Amino acid sequence: MQKVAFVTSDGVRIVGNYYPIENPRAVVLFLHMMPATKESWDTLARTLQEKDTASLAIDLRGHGESAEVKSEKSKVKRLDYKTFTYEDRQRHELDVEAAIEWLQQEQGFSLDKVRLAGASIGANLTLQALAMHREIKQGVALSPGNYRGEVKPLAEKLQLDQWIFYATSKDDGTNVKEVEELFAATKARKELKIYENGGHGTTMLEKTDDLLGLVAQFLENA
Repeated sequence: MQKVAFVTSDGVRIVGNYYPIENPRAVVLFLHMMPATKESWDTLARTLQEKDTASLAIDLRGHGESAEVKSEKSKVKRLDYKTFTYEDRQRHELDVEAAIEWLQQEQGFSLDKVRLAGASIGANLTLQALAMHREIKQGVALSPGNYRGEVKPLAEKLQLDQWIFYATSKDDGTNVKEVEELFAATKARKELKIYENGGHGTTMLEKTDDLLGLVAQFLENA
């Protein structure tokens, strides 16, 4: 694993863990849930390395190591997600765009070789990126939902040649209902896995017997 960093269009330094391999068939961009960090994807990322798939897990701004932004006077300001406003959280989209750009420019991946996987807020960002970049064909959304805005319109924008894997758990409040609604609204190729006691987001990768393997298999299918 290699530690990497790049800067968003609004000056935030994003730090990521890059899991390289020789001659990768694809690359996965991992987007964590709150208040987790990029390390929450480590086991899955290392599993994918064994399947000829590289990956990049980033800390979204205000989380983990992605905590610095330069002001107009070139002074470094520390970011903390606990103090974020709604508008601040909306700027996570810029973190995702910077990561996709880094994969293209620094690692040479075309968009059709990029996959997305996110948990909770990261799952919503996955749907948003899939809707914006139709060349990206596959995404995993663990526990997506209406956390700070309606997410259904994003699911409705997915194209017929895209492919999305949803996962949720019955012990996660109203999330099953929300994910089932997203699944129904999705016209793209889709899959849905519902667990009894999997918890929320990437917790499902740890608490279930098969989800990590299912997600890895899904992401390695071109």
